[in-house]
Amino acid sequence: PNTEALPNLQKYQSELSERDVVTLQLVHRDSLRINGEVKAHLATEPFYEHFAIAPDATTLLLLGKDGEEKWRSSDRESLPEMMTVIDAMPMRQKEAAGS
Repeated sequence: PNTEALPNLQKYQSELSERDVVTLQLVHRDSLRINGEVKAHLATEPFYEHFAIAPDATTLLLLGKDGEEKWRSSDRESLPEMMTVIDAMPMRQKEAAGS
């Protein structure tokens, strides 16, 4: 995907941090960003293969703390929907009740 097709994660940074979300951005097959920081030494191919992501697609995945896929979207504007999915999770509800 081109970088213009990626969701604007900075816009949601405070909400993502509040939910203890770690972001991984795979840009093409040679670039991985973790919470916005480029990690050139990490291979991206295993992510594409394991999660069946097309190299030219923009795909948003929500992985649980167990590493399992919880939600998927090809709509780069769907981050608010992802937040709703996170907020409905039992672990998140417990965290929110405890704060």
